[in-house]
Amino acid sequence: MNEHLLDVKGRIFNIQRFSIHDGPGVRTIVFLKGCPLRCRWCCNPESQEWKFETMVTGGVPKTVGRDVTVREVLEEVRRDRMYYRRSGAGGLTLSGGECLWQPDFSEALLHAARDMGISTAIETTGYAEMSVIRRLLPYVDTVLMDIKHMNGEKHKEFTTRDNGMILENAKQIAR
Repeated sequence: MNEHLLDVKGRIFNIQRFSIHDGPGVRTIVFLKGCPLRCRWCCNPESQEWKFETMVTGGVPKTVGRDVTVREVLEEVRRDRMYYRRSGAGGLTLSGGECLWQPDFSEALLHAARDMGISTAIETTGYAEMSVIRRLLPYVDTVLMDIKHMNGEKHKEFTTRDNGMILENAKQIAR
């Protein structure tokens, strides 16, 4: 494995093990910080901002976000390899936030996971230049693309961004 890949840094806010909803089989989900959309119904509002944030839960302050290397994430992912195999097609899923907004980290993590024989998936809004998406696709087995609304005006109303680039990217990915 390329040692350079293992030292690439990214910003995450959580690693969730044993998920069965974010791609095929049992998966480890890495939630990245930073997203260009501001969806009204966001399931992970703590993922939207790139910066570290403080949340208070049960009266206890908690820092949301941490910088990690690919090596650190893979140490946690490796622990679940047995479950990936037993579930058939399990593996690593990048979610968010938006993995396309951390392309160096996402590419390195996906590449390293594939080098280890781990299945990979991304959950994405598709809101990035197609050149960024093309960088990641060679290392991705499953793309879960969440198109928020087909109507451009409604999409902008609900997410603060137009959907033109997203719809064009979806067409190109489907090819």
